[in-house]
Amino acid sequence: MKILIVLNQTDSDIPVARHDYIIGVDGGCRWCMENNQPIDLAIGDFDSLSKADLHSLSGQAVNIERHPENKDYTDLELALASALKKKPTSITVYGVWGGRIDHSLANLLCIASQSGQSPVIMQDKDHSAYLLKNRQKIIMTATVGHTVSIMALGSDCAGVSNMGFKYSLSDAIIQQGTGIGLSNLTTEPVAEVSLDSGILLILAGSQCTASITRQNKEQWHECT
Repeated sequence: MKILIVLNQTDSDIPVARHDYIIGVDGGCRWCMENNQPIDLAIGDFDSLSKADLHSLSGQAVNIERHPENKDYTDLELALASALKKKPTSITVYGVWGGRIDHSLANLLCIASQSGQSPVIMQDKDHSAYLLKNRQKIIMTATVGHTVSIMALGSDCAGVSNMGFKYSLSDAIIQQGTGIGLSNLTTEPVAEVSLDSGILLILAGSQCTASITRQNKEQWHECT
């Protein structure tokens, strides 16, 4: 099952990903309604929605899960917990980068720590970002000369290798906070990055598409 999570501050002209189940998170529900996207689950404290929005939501969402404003978990944490119960093959998140910088960073760190081994794409109209975790590999399709940056999240990443890039890596260690993986360029229309351990953030343009698999190729997860 491919799940789409829509957060607040979503670009209105972002392309709609293929999905089987949509979770609207607080103000992200408004984007779903404005773009005629069905909402399988609306979740959050809904402090970003007007009374009119809430009235419309009650007629459009299949399920609504409302939480108090004073709670221990963010709306995104609640949405991810609900998504992971469905054992998704991939999770796409819209709206990670919109709005305040503290919200953007909190969104990224939440997804990195809470999404388990599910392949994740974080998308807006200009960027695609992917999370690569232990023993996973990503195969990316883009024009030659496409800029791709990688960086370690949370701790150092070990066993990082790539193919189809100007600057090659082979079983490298990417230390958190270093720039060794920034601004690489693809030299082939199909390029790949693999990882043995850690959490690797991969940033590319919105024109890039990618698929994530375990390194033993047991199962492919498409994230386009």
